[in-house]
Amino acid sequence: MTTGKYKEILNRVHLSENRVVADMLRNSGLKYKTIFGVNIVHLRDIAKDFAPDHNLAMELWEKDIREMKILSLLIDNPNEITPEQMDQQVTTFNNPELIEQACYKTYPRVPFALEKAMTYCQHPSGYINATGFTLIAKIAQLKQFENERVFIPFLALIPKKGEHANIYLRRSIATALRLLAKVSDTMKKECTIVAKKLKMKNTTASVWIAEEVLFELEDF
Repeated sequence: MTTGKYKEILNRVHLSENRVVADMLRNSGLKYKTIFGVNIVHLRDIAKDFAPDHNLAMELWEKDIREMKILSLLIDNPNEITPEQMDQQVTTFNNPELIEQACYKTYPRVPFALEKAMTYCQHPSGYINATGFTLIAKIAQLKQFENERVFIPFLALIPKKGEHANIYLRRSIATALRLLAKVSDTMKKECTIVAKKLKMKNTTASVWIAEEVLFELEDF
């Protein structure tokens, strides 16, 4: 079924189409049937006019179109997302762009965000891991928690997960450490300890993460 809202969104996306960017995105490895090349800032502006709308988000998610997938994640209502839906979406994430937009505002506000973040951080898949650490970073940044101690179990996972992480997971872990460190002075100390443990592992991935994080932690 195609609703009037979907047609309106499609028209707005068409108006902002950028074929040069679309070709660049496709050449970078993004795999969709259709890519319009609309930038994220404009997609977020479109989403503001429709969010929250769970039914519309579900309709958009079914389209194999880059912009519709992203808008679905931005428009959905966190209170109507089910654990099963979230799992289904996360298992299809095959690029960091989807991870970043899912965790931008929507996923951190689902009632079971912390539980899912832990599940994803422990998963063997790199993209699912990256979703977990990006999610916990945004939970911290958006202050979607009651007690900062909930972050300690996540920090305990980082030395092992970061030891041989691919570039996407490295960035997610580094972001998590940076944002968790901003929660409080206590969390900053905990994150610094974890970053130093990573550096001691002396792998390409662990050293990369440690240097990215320690550079900032030692300055603020």
